[in-house]
Amino acid sequence: QFWDGLAYSYNQLGTGYRNISEYNKAIAYHNKALVAASKADNKEFKIFSLNMLGVVYRRMDAIKTALDYNQEALRLAESIENPSLGIRRSKNVSLNSIGNIYQALEQYDRALEYYDRSFVLERALDNKRGMAVNLQNRGECLEAQGKLNEALQSYRDALGYDREIGSERGVVICQ
Repeated sequence: QFWDGLAYSYNQLGTGYRNISEYNKAIAYHNKALVAASKADNKEFKIFSLNMLGVVYRRMDAIKTALDYNQEALRLAESIENPSLGIRRSKNVSLNSIGNIYQALEQYDRALEYYDRSFVLERALDNKRGMAVNLQNRGECLEAQGKLNEALQSYRDALGYDREIGSERGVVICQ
């Protein structure tokens, strides 16, 4: 069988279901993708599947489960000696997702550590969308800590990237 194609397709279906809040269906498809990725011995799809499971569980407020999936994805991504671009991007998703989890738990210093790590890697990839997201998340954490000047600067920096890439949604969020 074409396991790579199945892993990709299952993840696409899972993401579609997640986006319409059909979380149980999303989990089922991301789990199928994880199985297919394992059978294909495709670490990139395995990492992606683990991250997507983490995102779904975070949206369901199953924080511990979400953290477990994202940490497993990060461990696997960091274990690869010469990661592909896709794996490097997935590593950034892991870092950002873990930051989101710590932010939801109001552990802002820990969240900032993960956002900062992700930002550095996004900058290395010249991924302006990723940089904007990390800066906006960073601003939210700093604002929650009462560090308003730092938060404002983070929002302004994110806004600059959002304007550069034409992200209307990002501009609205930052403003």
